[in-house]
Amino acid sequence: MKLRLAFAVGVVAFLALLGGCANWSGQGPASGSVSLSVGIEKPRADALTNSRQLVVKATATGGRIDRVEVEYQGPQSGKVSLSPQTGSWLGDLPGVLPSGSYTLTAKAYSGSQVKDSVPVKFTLDVDPPTVQFLGPSLSVLGSGSVEVRVRATDALSGVLGVQLYAGTRLLGDMTPTPSGEYVFSLDASSLASGSVSLRAVAKDGAGNQGETTLAITVDKTPPTVTWLEPADGAVVSGTVPLRVEATDNVGVAKVEFFAGSTKIGEATSAPYEISWNTTAYPDGPVTLKARAEDRAGNVAEAAI
Repeated sequence: MKLRLAFAVGVVAFLALLGGCANWSGQGPASGSVSLSVGIEKPRADALTNSRQLVVKATATGGRIDRVEVEYQGPQSGKVSLSPQTGSWLGDLPGVLPSGSYTLTAKAYSGSQVKDSVPVKFTLDVDPPTVQFLGPSLSVLGSGSVEVRVRATDALSGVLGVQLYAGTRLLGDMTPTPSGEYVFSLDASSLASGSVSLRAVAKDGAGNQGETTLAITVDKTPPTVTWLEPADGAVVSGTVPLRVEATDNVGVAKVEFFAGSTKIGEATSAPYEISWNTTAYPDGPVTLKARAEDRAGNVAEAAI
């Protein structure tokens, strides 16, 4: 009796085993059982950026991710294969990709299954702002105050601000202006004498930076001016020559001549002389003054 019962139990177990073997494919979980999810984390939707980096999150429940790629469409189109790293899939858009509006779609692959992400639209801006100096027109500055004018523009992301430097020293920082022109008041006396490189730097909303330079010379040395004719204390009449010697390390721009407080003429090149008609003046002492100005605006005077 016990033998027959044991045999019957064994038969039932064997039949059950045969039934299980009839449903086994030898391939593991069917590909249809894999659940994929994929999403673009960088760049963000509607971002305005100069970064080409791509960051995608992709997971597979019941399987594994074989590969992930990103398709881009815009001024140029193509696809980029990503590499797994620390739980994400990373890559970069091509370095030659021009600025413009792009649409990205990430694709995750697991076996025969493909999952598309929600498309992400963003603007790639890799073009720096254009920057130019509008003034000063002088290449030599004295010790006074001068306006430095800069124009900065950016087509895609706009200028965030402009900074003015003398070498590495920051002289001024301005926020955006509607006109795109930026005016800095420069106290040349705060700069060291000699050659100075002014540098204007503009940054845009995407993180790009453009700059330009202007070479100037700071000259704080006034010219020298000496009367040659007439002699101090001389008695003159009629039309007489007035002549001075003027020199400067960067060049004399002009010499002005005065009788009292009245300007009677000027000379812009050597010899620095004019003719003075004394008949319009009453007899008596007159103070003559020569005022020499150099190309940097420095001034020196001499009187007789």
